[in-house]
Amino acid sequence: MSYDVESMVASLPSAHVVSAELQCDNYDRALQFTAGRPVGRGRLLSRLYLKMEKILGYDNALVRSLRYSLFAQGVPIDQTHGDVLAQIQVVARKLPTFH
Repeated sequence: MSYDVESMVASLPSAHVVSAELQCDNYDRALQFTAGRPVGRGRLLSRLYLKMEKILGYDNALVRSLRYSLFAQGVPIDQTHGDVLAQIQVVARKLPTFH
């Protein structure tokens, strides 16, 4: 599920959006599901992946290969384990209200 954060902030009473931006470092958008794509389960493989990631590290070639393989099978990938930043920054200004 996704939300339009900029429009959510703009709908606040007396709010004016000054800026809105995605900030991401090492976030792989290729591992993001598109709308309508079926999501698989793959619990056993997911556990194996997490154990390998913990032992070998997030950036290991074998771990990276398994990550893309799982994603291709419909398994959601949690990218918060590695050196990844993904956030949305919205700066809003409160407009003066006149009575």
